[in-house]
Amino acid sequence: MDIEVVENPNDEYLRGCKTFSSQNWDEQIVEDLSLKEQYFASPDVVLIARNQEQTIGQLYLYLRDIVFLGKEVRLGGMGGVVTKISYRRRGVAKELLERAMDVMRTKGVEVAILSTDTKKLGLLYGHVGFVSLNRPYFYLGKSGKEYQDDGGMLVPVSTTSVF
Repeated sequence: MDIEVVENPNDEYLRGCKTFSSQNWDEQIVEDLSLKEQYFASPDVVLIARNQEQTIGQLYLYLRDIVFLGKEVRLGGMGGVVTKISYRRRGVAKELLERAMDVMRTKGVEVAILSTDTKKLGLLYGHVGFVSLNRPYFYLGKSGKEYQDDGGMLVPVSTTSVF
């Protein structure tokens, strides 16, 4: 398996990723305006796992510079982790996660966050150090509206000083 790292993917590339996701995601992907409001970011990096020429997995990385407790911090986010149905339980997602952690380190990410069903996927993300927040967390949507979720997981990437 090879993993391709695509930085600053264009809209056409992302459409192909969306097609792969819709064919292999367990849940129906909904084009919903409220989701666009909540999760408005486009990925800064896409990791694609391939077996020869066939796409067998993908992962999106998001990079943000934020201020946390008065300190500038580079925050990484993960999303869109999808494995081709016929390749599940073969370590594809784990390899994507491990490579994503390497990419984030090279980008100066200090801490990474993701939102998932922690009961279903917490162990997978735990392989690369993510731990559940075990409490609700809040974030701002595109309009500035505050949202709450309870599936947050964090991992220190290149520092433990903010974690």
